[in-house]
Amino acid sequence: MTTILAVGLATTAALAAPNAAGAASAGERSGPRTGGAVSPVGTWEGTVQHAEGLGDVTLSFHRNGVLCLRSGDGGEGGGEGRGRWHATGGNTLSYQVTERLYDGTGATVGFVRVDQRGVQHAQRIKSDGLSKIYDATGTHLATAPAHVEVRRISTAPEPC
Repeated sequence: MTTILAVGLATTAALAAPNAAGAASAGERSGPRTGGAVSPVGTWEGTVQHAEGLGDVTLSFHRNGVLCLRSGDGGEGGGEGRGRWHATGGNTLSYQVTERLYDGTGATVGFVRVDQRGVQHAQRIKSDGLSKIYDATGTHLATAPAHVEVRRISTAPEPC
């Protein structure tokens, strides 16, 4: 359990996998509403800070409301997820992602459900929220606050 909790806190992100496809489908159908405001569409890199320290994260915001997430280095494990985002104001947004956590062999070790609210200032986004960490069978292990800071590296989003 300690390994799963550490990996979960170290990588951030996601919804507890069973409804991941449904969440993404809803975002694809309706898409975000930006109404002439700043738009996060593109690829962003930065960090997520939580109780266990700091980790790397990449977010790709798609025009249709889909959000893709990668965390960790992949060699010793990490996370990958897909979710949805939407604008909540002129420069504010929220996003939810289901992140699958995996070890160095690629085996799933858990999931993280992330729910973030943020502010975009030009080429930077800062967001805060709670991450719910689950083991590979879906048992809730912990809930922890997370703070994300990313900067835009491209106006084109990466594919999920």
